[in-house]
Amino acid sequence: MLTASSTLAVRTATELLYRGREAELDKQYPRMLVLLTHHWMGMEQGFSAVRKLGERKLRLQLWADHEARATYGAGELVQRTGIDDFVNSGPAGRAWRSGSVPTLDTNIQYLFVPVLSLSLLSQLSRLDDEHHMTRLILQGLCSGRKVAALNIETGDNTPSQDFTTYSMPSAMRHEVRQMLGSLRSYGMTLLDANGLDHWITDIGSSKQIITGDDVKAVFASGVTVIKLHKGSILTPLARDMAGDYGIKVLEM
Repeated sequence: MLTASSTLAVRTATELLYRGREAELDKQYPRMLVLLTHHWMGMEQGFSAVRKLGERKLRLQLWADHEARATYGAGELVQRTGIDDFVNSGPAGRAWRSGSVPTLDTNIQYLFVPVLSLSLLSQLSRLDDEHHMTRLILQGLCSGRKVAALNIETGDNTPSQDFTTYSMPSAMRHEVRQMLGSLRSYGMTLLDANGLDHWITDIGSSKQIITGDDVKAVFASGVTVIKLHKGSILTPLARDMAGDYGIKVLEM
């Protein structure tokens, strides 16, 4: 495998090397699309998470929304994310295409959302596919791809993204939890900074680990049953919390 800093060059060379062995390629170097939206909080945490992905054996590509492209430009996005393989760009990733309509390549196995903005969260929870970003994510979920996002919060006093400047009112936090519960029920994995490493490690595995935070989100969204599929794990704390909340756990 090449060690060049260009993710575009590495992906191209790797795919040429594994030509005719696509199944092996997908297993050894899974292809992941990073979906970046600009927001007024959580950007640095999101960029840090994307750079961490670059340390793994992944074929990474970046799709950035209009505001992110306008705010940073292609050059700064490469510097901040470590990815120069742009999906919505011109030849060789050098120039942005205006008004490009996103399509989800059939070879993309994973989608990662490093910044889960409030507007994106709201659109996804309502299954609103009018916007390009939500359309790509919903396409991924409906086609069985593994989709994950950095969580906007994990508890009353433990935000997963370091929002030191902002304090979310309790009513707003309650609304956010309900929307996060909807996203989990759609099949999206919500991660904190530590959970990102675990998710990357589990790439290629069908095993699902359900934590106490997942149970909280399920309860907040009004769901009363958790279906535990074969190979999935319910942590002891999560099982106790499910009992406390009156949520049934069904072994499938």
